[in-house]
Amino acid sequence: QAWATDDVAQIYDKCITELEQHLHAIPPTLAMNPQAQALRSLLEVVVLSRNSRDAIAALGLLQKAVEGLLDATSGADADLLLRYRECHLLVLKALQDGRAYGSPWCNKQITRCLIECRDEYKYNVEAVELLIRNHLVNMQQYDLHLAQSMENGLNYMAVAFAMQLVKILLVDERSVAHVTEADLFHTIETLMRINAHSRGNAPEG
Repeated sequence: QAWATDDVAQIYDKCITELEQHLHAIPPTLAMNPQAQALRSLLEVVVLSRNSRDAIAALGLLQKAVEGLLDATSGADADLLLRYRECHLLVLKALQDGRAYGSPWCNKQITRCLIECRDEYKYNVEAVELLIRNHLVNMQQYDLHLAQSMENGLNYMAVAFAMQLVKILLVDERSVAHVTEADLFHTIETLMRINAHSRGNAPEG
């Protein structure tokens, strides 16, 4: 893929500047917090990717940003958690820029990370919602994966996660405007089938 190197460098530079500003704003008392350290590590990878400017480095950075988001739990300082999520999103949006790698490539790779990551990360509904809300997920690809991962109701964690995600994206008041039922067609169909089946067979409760 041939693209203007200067454009990519500029995108990375802007990203580095913004990450540095976020890091400077973290109070010294939180400097040793694991999330603050993870942000420093993220910045280092952005710098490395900027210097090499190749697709393999960009893919490594993308995976780190997605896994970082999935790994974030709400147990940290609330302001720091907000900043942490914002930093990971700004890295992904920089890579998604049309002058860098563009939406189709980025969204496909981000979705692949969501599908292939370890189970303890996979079901972080807040992080997945954040990625979908920011137009960073290939919904068709993700919907098929989610429907299959429920294993017709045998994978309880996947079923609970899918129910929660559908509720957040389509039912709740702050539902995501650009997501429609068609985007989660297979997931909804599978949930309805599990529901109909379990009503007949499930023990009380």
